[in-house]
Amino acid sequence: MLASFAYYYFSHIQETPITKRRRFIAFTPEQFEVLNKLEFDQQIETYKSKLLPTEHADTQRVGRVVRQLLAGNEDIEQIKRHDWSVSVINDESVMNAFVMPSGNIFVFSGLLKMVDNDDQLGMILAHEISHAILGHGLENVSVLFCFVFTANLSTSFTISRSATSTSWTSSSSACSASSGCSSPRT
Repeated sequence: MLASFAYYYFSHIQETPITKRRRFIAFTPEQFEVLNKLEFDQQIETYKSKLLPTEHADTQRVGRVVRQLLAGNEDIEQIKRHDWSVSVINDESVMNAFVMPSGNIFVFSGLLKMVDNDDQLGMILAHEISHAILGHGLENVSVLFCFVFTANLSTSFTISRSATSTSWTSSSSACSASSGCSSPRT
């Protein structure tokens, strides 16, 4: 089993765009697109009552800064691979922004109140956009997948031998060669 895992891991090593660093990527672009769509839908659902309309001054401001950043970096191939969008979340208690790997940019109104000008906003958004163009989200999800997979392998089954049988125990059920399977005790 370890050999299979090692093969899977090493056959999924890719080179990052721009920096050429090597990294593990667990998902195909199609699989990651599905994950991204699910996450985007979740973000929209979470913040739907707080999303500012496209014509709101704050949304227009963020859009203007984003367009300037994208235009200034149009020579970077990865910029063209995203469908960039802007959503401003009306929550002044949160001073944050994030960009999903698909290019969906979310900015909280608290961040807009914190920055003194569009240059400061641009620095923050450039940092967040760089995560998307460098594929850090895909890499982070891949590492998380790998961690969860190996944690489940190592903790799901405990092999214990007794004089009469071999037992396998997991958190969801208990099985033994002599008595079959039973549900967990609550």
